[in-house]
Amino acid sequence: MPGVINGPSKAATDLTRTPSSLYVELGGWAVAGAFVRTWALGLQQRPVLERPYLHVLFAAGGAGIGYLLSRWETTQLENLETQRDILVRRRMMRVVQPSPHSH
Repeated sequence: MPGVINGPSKAATDLTRTPSSLYVELGGWAVAGAFVRTWALGLQQRPVLERPYLHVLFAAGGAGIGYLLSRWETTQLENLETQRDILVRRRMMRVVQPSPHSH
């Protein structure tokens, strides 16, 4: 008797994000970028607010990196879901079709 094929719940495979969660994530990456600039100046023992526009550029760079990583993660999850669907379809076809050797 073939076993039952259970798929993950809809909540486990939901790839949609609310715009606010994306903004929060990008904000965290922007803060990380500004922190990197501040930390580098601290290690060099230079004034922390020297050329403050560079802090903004580092924050923008951090947000850009975060955005790229977020898009990459979403793409990878979509590819994984597509491959999972293909495998489940193949498994269902095997379960439905009788084996040629079973008499």
